[in-house]
Amino acid sequence: MTILIIDEDEDLANLLKQTILVGYYMLAKTWARAGQVPRAGLDFSRCRNLGEAVEVLRRSSDPLDIVFAACPGADRVFVRSCREQCAGRYRSLVVVADREHQEAAAQCLEAGADDCLWKPFGPEDLLKHLQPLR
Repeated sequence: MTILIIDEDEDLANLLKQTILVGYYMLAKTWARAGQVPRAGLDFSRCRNLGEAVEVLRRSSDPLDIVFAACPGADRVFVRSCREQCAGRYRSLVVVADREHQEAAAQCLEAGADDCLWKPFGPEDLLKHLQPLR
């Protein structure tokens, strides 16, 4: 599973990565109990800003599974740009927002983001984003 995290704050990006790893471990255990085999491993990339992210998406030879973009940096212009310029380069775009940015997150969803992950979040909150990408 290939994941791109877009956040200018390295500590928050690392926290999201660690939470994804815990969520994926929990999910892999569930799959194993059901006799299903998860795709091998997780591969992470990180961009500091949205401009870098669009370039990474454009240059990607294989589609990314999921893009987590921090809000308010992620806005409707970014979402539209991803949808128009990077079509087929990712399977899911999730905006990560805190409750004070509800309007910006709603605009991202209207512009075509697949979902919003509200802060604070835990591994179980990420499971709904990871499970369909198995």
